[in-house]
Amino acid sequence: MTERLGLTRRHFAAGLASLGFSGLGLAGPAYASALGPRLGAPVARVVTRRSPIKAEHPALDRRLQKDASIYLRDRISTGKGGYCELELVAGGVVRIGPNTTVLIDKFVGDIRFPKTVHLKVEAAGGVRYLPDPTPKLPPGFEPFRLSLETPLGTINGRASDLWVGRLDGSYTVYVNKGAAEVVNFAGSQTIDQSGLGIKLRDQAAAPPLPVPFRDRQLERIAASVAVPTGLEF
Repeated sequence: MTERLGLTRRHFAAGLASLGFSGLGLAGPAYASALGPRLGAPVARVVTRRSPIKAEHPALDRRLQKDASIYLRDRISTGKGGYCELELVAGGVVRIGPNTTVLIDKFVGDIRFPKTVHLKVEAAGGVRYLPDPTPKLPPGFEPFRLSLETPLGTINGRASDLWVGRLDGSYTVYVNKGAAEVVNFAGSQTIDQSGLGIKLRDQAAAPPLPVPFRDRQLERIAASVAVPTGLEF
């Protein structure tokens, strides 16, 4: 009886492995593919990554390998030393640095040519969006508006190179190229010049004003989403 039970357990474990389960309860790409109808259509794929990193979804929590599909309502979390770079179906790249959590919240319109892509930055770390330098859009379409929501405000940009993360203890937005609108409970402010940023203070009495950052701060911003060496594929 004991031997039969052991054999059954081994067969069961082998079956789980064939579906992509790990001992941590996270599923691999094979099982994600099997649950495709519940996950919906992919909105992005993993270009590069480094552990620790995971994706949590109402239908399935799973490991993220290179070329893994990303879906609406995926909550992507990186730990210390983790990194993830996503290529959106709609165009552009999202870089997620260590100790960061991003929820792929919603696409307004067709996922290939959306009007708005809304991401929630629930913990940062650092997140950078790099727009597609040569977008291929149908006649009459314009680049989508990227909306990055943080606990202290929302950043809206269109075809702009943006960074959002924590700097000097405060959620901060920096516009590397292009323009952005920053909205919080105190009002809204537009950054219409590259190379400026805004710190979203907890108790701001007025809309924050964009300012240039010191070289030391810019180095920390760049380091928060730098492509690490020794990437895992």
